[in-house]
Amino acid sequence: MKAKVFVAADDRCATLVDAFLLARYLLTVHDGFAMHTGKDEWQIDLGPELQKLDAVLEMAGVDVSQPLRIPVRKRETVIE
Repeated sequence: MKAKVFVAADDRCATLVDAFLLARYLLTVHDGFAMHTGKDEWQIDLGPELQKLDAVLEMAGVDVSQPLRIPVRKRETVIE
C-alpha cells in the first residue's frame, strides 16, 4: 500500500472515531433527562445506543472505560 493511501485511510478512521466520541459524549449528557409534554413525563433511555457506540469504539481500539473528554471548539482569534 502506498504511503499516501495509508495516511488518507488513517485520517478517515481518526475522523470517524472523533465523531463517535462526540456522539457518545452528547448521548451520555442527555441520557436520563426527563421529558415533559403536557401532563406526560418520562425519562430518556439512551443505554442501547450508548452500548452500540461503545462496541464500535472498542473495535477501533478506544478504551471506553476512560472518562469522557469535553469537546471544545477552537475559537478563531480576531486581531483588530
